[in-house]
Amino acid sequence: FEYWKLNLSRRQLVDPQGAEIELTTCEFDMLATFVRHAGRVLTRDVLMDLTRDRNLEAFDRTIDAQIVLLRRKIETDPKRPQFI
Repeated sequence: FEYWKLNLSRRQLVDPQGAEIELTTCEFDMLATFVRHAGRVLTRDVLMDLTRDRNLEAFDRTIDAQIVLLRRKIETDPKRPQFI
């Protein structure tokens, strides 16, 4: 996506300049889920099921926090995200 390279088998993300971006397991799983479901809007429930395989609690904001952290790593301007 936009010159970024996500290698699912190696669990590796490389930025457009060729530098590897370190991701936590959760961040990688979240990004891989977005890539696999590109163009779809995914609810918190669906994201939790696809990334953690457990039920989402009504007040659980873990997904939101992970998306914020992921945006900081891949977005030029995390406050105006282009990818996620």
